[in-house]
Amino acid sequence: MFPSRLGAWTVLLAAFLLAGCQSAPTKNANGSTPQPSAPVHLDPKADAVEATKQLTKAGFGPKKPAGIAFYLYFKDKSKAENAAKDMKADGYRTDVHQVDPTGEWTCTASRQLAPGTPEFTAAFVHAAEVAIRNGGEYDGWEAALD
Repeated sequence: MFPSRLGAWTVLLAAFLLAGCQSAPTKNANGSTPQPSAPVHLDPKADAVEATKQLTKAGFGPKKPAGIAFYLYFKDKSKAENAAKDMKADGYRTDVHQVDPTGEWTCTASRQLAPGTPEFTAAFVHAAEVAIRNGGEYDGWEAALD
């Protein structure tokens, strides 16, 4: 079952992300649990390429847009709300809510985008830039297939 924040969105990226992940040891040599030294940052251009491939296979393209949602995460509500304001100004529907149990805030920004167009790739880069500019992280995308 998908977390509630995913709603009716269909996850297309999960296999791609999992395929690129490397397993970390479950314990360090001293017996402690390993901690990441830096946050993992997704590559929005690579995401756009993968999204184009997957959505093209699903029948979407330059003349048939798909509903795309971007996920941006923040430590506090005001930063998430600022990102939502930026994305809304660019024509996105946005939603800001707190993520349980982490307490982080997510800004979900969605709109119709046509795979295989320059605007499609630019939208992925723009979402990441908005997240960074507002002190957050870009955490990927999803597409609605209906």
